[in-house]
Amino acid sequence: MTVTAIREINRKKVSVEFDHQLTLVLYRGELKRYDLREGSQVPDELPAEIEEQILRKRAAKYAMNLLIKRDYTAKELGDKLCRAGYTDDTAGYALEYVTSFGYINDAGYARRYLETYSDRKSLRRMQADLRQKGISEETLSLALEEADCVEEKSVLHRYAEKKAASLDLAQDRDRQKFFRYLIGKGFSYGDAREALEELQTEQ
Repeated sequence: MTVTAIREINRKKVSVEFDHQLTLVLYRGELKRYDLREGSQVPDELPAEIEEQILRKRAAKYAMNLLIKRDYTAKELGDKLCRAGYTDDTAGYALEYVTSFGYINDAGYARRYLETYSDRKSLRRMQADLRQKGISEETLSLALEEADCVEEKSVLHRYAEKKAASLDLAQDRDRQKFFRYLIGKGFSYGDAREALEELQTEQ
């Protein structure tokens, strides 16, 4: 196996490319430790050895430090690890490590997200957000059953009243602005129409 490239990341870190395929992010001191130089030949098993002996522990520690600051879904944390330069295998190891201690729990994340944002986001918007964060349909369905959420209709009514206060809903142009605003918040056109009818009834 050949070291085909060594690229500087910052003053402390470099990326080391093996056979134009596998890339590992290492500290400069580790280049000397393993005698890695561009064009040098290394044993085929060396990259796996470096991942097992050094990078797995480093990735697990990095994942733990991230989780101290805020919650992540498994997908979010895996993406974060890969962006930091860890391979899929090493990121997978780190995810298994933190999950084994209960630090990653997509079901709990989804439930907390729904309870936190139900008073300011539509259900459709929250579901879309959670799917984007990697929450599965099964996990999402379970979270929707378990979460103690603010009733969506009250959220819709609050947004509708807020927007209507600055509009003349007798005017078609303003009604269109009203619909666009609520749809932009994640409510359906039907929801927006219902809210408009309620406001007109109250007047």
